[in-house]
Amino acid sequence: MSNAEHWEASNADYHASPGVSNSRASIYNDDPALFEAYFVSKRWEKPPPTKDQQRGTDLHLVVLPPGQLSDLMIEIPEDALNAAGHRKGKAWLEFQAEHKGKILLKPEEIIPFSEVIDNIALHPMADRYINGDGYSEYNIRWTDEETGLNLRARLDRLCLDSEGAPEVIAELKSAKSIHPKNFSYDLIKWGYHRQGAFYREAVYQLTGMRIPFVFIAARKSPPYSVDCFELDEAFLNAGEDELRTILRRIAKSYETGDWTKPGHGTVRLLSMPRSAQYDSEWEYVDDDGDEDEDRGAGYE
Repeated sequence: MSNAEHWEASNADYHASPGVSNSRASIYNDDPALFEAYFVSKRWEKPPPTKDQQRGTDLHLVVLPPGQLSDLMIEIPEDALNAAGHRKGKAWLEFQAEHKGKILLKPEEIIPFSEVIDNIALHPMADRYINGDGYSEYNIRWTDEETGLNLRARLDRLCLDSEGAPEVIAELKSAKSIHPKNFSYDLIKWGYHRQGAFYREAVYQLTGMRIPFVFIAARKSPPYSVDCFELDEAFLNAGEDELRTILRRIAKSYETGDWTKPGHGTVRLLSMPRSAQYDSEWEYVDDDGDEDEDRGAGYE
């Protein structure tokens, strides 16, 4: 019998709660010492979100139900900015204090959010996943049977079928490119396939059901297009394999107190990545379908 449970928590309370999440597992995978410093000894504080990360958080707030653009975002008037148009000075501080808790943006900064909302409405499946029956920012926590680690997940959307049963896990992501080829590379680069496996395991632990995992991808730049991508079993299995390896290593680090990377203290040989070895054999595909001779174009 699984010990999984759903619990209510704000975004801040969820992230402050104990347990290993997908994002924490990713930090450990990058550098175990950083995981230890942030979450074990707490010698260091996590840095504040970058501008891009904050934009992603704001996008979730206004897109996921019950978010409303008009309620959450306030347009900054010109007289609340300094002569150069920056968020500085007495007028800005007074305006900021008056609208505490709101997302304060210049008129041109609101456009990407409104365009994504409109494009979701125009995409039948994205609209169904976002605005159909289901739960937003749904929290699940459980104890991993193999490692004994306490795990937790916060699903953007747990979509329900007509009978009220879990049908699809949907995750909203902003991306530089939503061309299938480019987005699939982003999945590997950012470990999104591990996230898919992690969240699907959370729902399985809670319900006993393994349901599809879908990304709703929104382009970061004009025309802010939206598309949906379901991860196939091979992709999810690869994510599951990587996730299990990371969780075992985290459990071992807690047991031994060793928070160093595998191979620490040695000189490791680097080989050219396979994708780079064959780089001359493919061309970058823009979202408009045209091939770009600058093969590095489009990547950060």
